[in-house]
Amino acid sequence: MCFFRLLVNALYLELPIFFLETPEGFMIASSISLAVQCANIFLLLYLLVRRVVPTLRLVPVIMGTITVSILCCFVAGGFWEVTAMIAGSETSVIILLVSFLGGGVGCVSNATYWPLVSSYHPTLLMALSVGMGLSGIIPSIVVAIQDAGENPRFSVLAYCGVMAVIFLVSLVSLGLITRLGAVQRYHRESHLKRARQRWSTWLTVESNGDDDILTRPVRQDDDGPAEIAAGGQGGDGDSRGGAAVSEAEQERRPLLSALPSLRERRDHQQPEAQNDSEEDDAARRPPLPRRQSSRGHKSPEEWQAAFRGSVTFFATMSWISVAYFFLPGAATYLVAGFPNSAEVLLWYNIVGMVGGTLGRFSSIMFRRMSLILSTALLTVLFALIFVFGSPGGHSAAALVVVHLFFAATFGATNTLLYKLTSIRHDVETSETLCKWLGVCEQVGAFVGSLSCFLLVYFGVLHG
Repeated sequence: MCFFRLLVNALYLELPIFFLETPEGFMIASSISLAVQCANIFLLLYLLVRRVVPTLRLVPVIMGTITVSILCCFVAGGFWEVTAMIAGSETSVIILLVSFLGGGVGCVSNATYWPLVSSYHPTLLMALSVGMGLSGIIPSIVVAIQDAGENPRFSVLAYCGVMAVIFLVSLVSLGLITRLGAVQRYHRESHLKRARQRWSTWLTVESNGDDDILTRPVRQDDDGPAEIAAGGQGGDGDSRGGAAVSEAEQERRPLLSALPSLRERRDHQQPEAQNDSEEDDAARRPPLPRRQSSRGHKSPEEWQAAFRGSVTFFATMSWISVAYFFLPGAATYLVAGFPNSAEVLLWYNIVGMVGGTLGRFSSIMFRRMSLILSTALLTVLFALIFVFGSPGGHSAAALVVVHLFFAATFGATNTLLYKLTSIRHDVETSETLCKWLGVCEQVGAFVGSLSCFLLVYFGVLHG
């Protein structure tokens, strides 16, 4: 269900055909990029509707965006060559219209997918991010088979038909997930219930006003096995009750008033013989505290503190989005100095899509990543792309490789921002902050695309 950027990615990958066949020529890339970002108006309308109708459910909105994408695929495939005279110049109106609608789908999806998934287990955030990357890899494979350029193996209509089928699969998947409740099994509450089987009943609990939020389970060690909380035997085999726990151990494993039943069990229950099964022991343990929503209990000062703590994330997301979305409009300029520009553009776009997926996947494999270093690396790679790719560069291989690492760095940094926001806050706060991260991403994308279009239009960047 994660292919909400598939339509825009599919259009960019067909650039080797578009810039050869459309009247705009090399300027078609920046025109598509600007049309995509002008669709941010859909995001503003969505936020306005959510404010007027706060009970608006996310799943129907997502299903609507996927349906629009399917229709756009058929329109683009059948009528992409249609042009019209606008302001005295011939314009590919269907390509720009589909780009506009595809951009609308993407920006609204940014404000719906991430908030929907952020309230579940963090693993789903990683799955969503990888799925977004697949929305670049799948059309890349199709366009490589097509060999887009002067002599493609099959038409744009067939290419768009394949994209429509993928969107249909995405729509069916979302329906199955919603109907069968597959997502709910990965909800954070379920994650806590499973953690009860793997971790001891010693929990670190923070008091947050009216809510008591589970922040960190403490793994068992030799000094404090799980049976202590239940009044069972210790790790040395001796039977001992909760009253025998040392003061140092109590300080090291604090329990606040959020768990009165657990404290009573620890302080008053007599030792029992450890002759029950693991299932019986788990059944005797008190339930873990649910991670409550705190939106209704947060004061304005607490919300302000949450937003102030995320200012760095908002600024980082805005900058990396400006840099990342500046490049699609400059793609035809970057390959203009090469004799086989259509082929270089094809592989430039393909490795960009693949690199984005690799970067998002790396955010799963490498849990310790420096946000500052990844942002600095992305900035350096952004500059190197213009060193190797401008008409005076004449290094196609270097351009393609640098673009691969640039896209991977963006994918990793983008996912890391959403991931850190999700795990550092409670459910309602993370949902709100992820929504504003999506807004920052879309605003940065618009600024980057508009800047590139103006540079191309006024001849600073030209093919």
